[in-house]
Amino acid sequence: MMALDREKGVIHNLNRILIAALSLSASFMDGVSLQDFLFFVALVLWLWLPECDRIEERLLDKFKKRIKKP
Repeated sequence: MMALDREKGVIHNLNRILIAALSLSASFMDGVSLQDFLFFVALVLWLWLPECDRIEERLLDKFKKRIKKP
């Protein structure tokens, strides 16, 4: 039996949170620094890249439609 799309989404998001939490805790083990913050921002962007891409594509489509209107 296959997981439903909703269940797959929940599993995927739980995995993302686990990866982010483990990465962040490992990064903080040597002390907190600016690099840790930048690393975490990059990590979050990478983990949520498909959603970010969809948002950017929608914004680009809206921008193109506004430009084409006379």
